[in-house]
Amino acid sequence: MSLPQRQYDQHGFPLPVTFDNFESGLKPAVEKPIKKPPRADERPAYRPPVQASWQRRFLQLALVLFGVGAILWPVLAPAIKRNKAANAAHRARMRFERDDTQGALRLIDEALALQPNNSEFLLQRSSYRKDADDLPGALDDLNVVLEEKNQMEEPLVWSSRAHIWQRMALAAEQPDPNLHDKAIEDSKHALAVCHGSTWLRAGMLNQLAYSRALADRDFDQGLREIDQAIDLIEPNRNPALRAEAADEFDREDAQSMAEFRDTRGLLLCKLGRNDEALRELNVAIKEYEQQQVEMSVIAQNIQRHGVVLSRRIRAMRESLSVMYYHRSLAYEKLDRAAEAEAERQRAIKLGFDPKNGVF
Repeated sequence: MSLPQRQYDQHGFPLPVTFDNFESGLKPAVEKPIKKPPRADERPAYRPPVQASWQRRFLQLALVLFGVGAILWPVLAPAIKRNKAANAAHRARMRFERDDTQGALRLIDEALALQPNNSEFLLQRSSYRKDADDLPGALDDLNVVLEEKNQMEEPLVWSSRAHIWQRMALAAEQPDPNLHDKAIEDSKHALAVCHGSTWLRAGMLNQLAYSRALADRDFDQGLREIDQAIDLIEPNRNPALRAEAADEFDREDAQSMAEFRDTRGLLLCKLGRNDEALRELNVAIKEYEQQQVEMSVIAQNIQRHGVVLSRRIRAMRESLSVMYYHRSLAYEKLDRAAEAEAERQRAIKLGFDPKNGVF
């Protein structure tokens, strides 16, 4: 007698063999064949996993980097250009300090090629072009800067353009009063937009007063302006600013004070107050000579650390030559011809030359 075939319910559970379920409509269980393991001679040969070659890995890495770079490049490219431009501008300043004007111009041109509308770089190039006697080029750069609305309120931009007008006026073969007029107007504008800084305002007043002296007009007005500048920054004349000035007054401010006294001496000389002019110029020159000695010592010390201040030393020497020339004018008006000629020769020896921007 054969045993009944095993049956399963609708949920797949086995039914006891004693139950009579042949008429229940349940399907008989399907016996799955047992898979026998292959014999030893039928087994496939062992193959170790294939390792990727270094060339393949390098290609994969390159593809990943390329994909990441393609995604990030639109974000990184402007930052890279800004950094390259800033680095070129910094190296240009270092070249200019070493009195390498042509090298500075090449580097600032590189910076402007990366960022053509950068006002700071344009001002740098204008300064370098002015030093290289490219006055039209320097003027073009300043005019581009002044087209930007945010630069219209920058007094140093107007002051720089006034200085270029002065240089053009002094370098002209025939006197051109219009150039002096432009210098005075730009100096006035620089003063009008100068807000907040006492020291900067004093500098703008000095430039305006000096512009009047160079133009041979309005000497009384120029004297009032330079007196106002000196009152602003001299601690002994302005008790309200004495504490502030004592903290802020540094070597460059001392140089500025000597230059202010020089402007005042020149205006007094133009007004015919020659004794007062000579006294003022003597004080200015004594102060400036002391500052020049101190700066020379500093330059020698820091040169050991790779910092060169050739340009600054030359600028101080040229400023001193201008003061010697102004004192020669005072000597001349006092009928002290020998001393006037000696001062004039000292000025020329140090580089005094109005046609080449030393005035």
